[in-house]
Amino acid sequence: MAKILVIDDNPTNLQFVVECLGPEHEVVSVGDGAQGLDLFKTQKFDLLITDIIMPDKNGFEVIREIRAQNAKIPIIAISGGLKSSSMDLLKVIDSIRNSWSLAKPFTVEQLSAVVQESLS
Repeated sequence: MAKILVIDDNPTNLQFVVECLGPEHEVVSVGDGAQGLDLFKTQKFDLLITDIIMPDKNGFEVIREIRAQNAKIPIIAISGGLKSSSMDLLKVIDSIRNSWSLAKPFTVEQLSAVVQESLS
């Protein structure tokens, strides 16, 4: 069982991810990047899943700060906002070592497959 931090400002998306992963993993969820960074400083996580397009601290800022603290943690970036720009952003994430991306909306199966791959 992995301990996963999920950050998403959309409560519906956050709940979906928690419900998908909750039965097999310990999932901690927060609604903004600043809260996620605070938790990351005080707890040990095996995986980070973060939305990219968020107010205040966006996903890129979260990823940059977390990578400064832990270069090896697997990160899955999720995004669905700004359709064409969002897909370009996700391609950038795929180029970062030990990082994956997933475009919203995604299925339970797609999420599970990416989580399994990132944790292996």
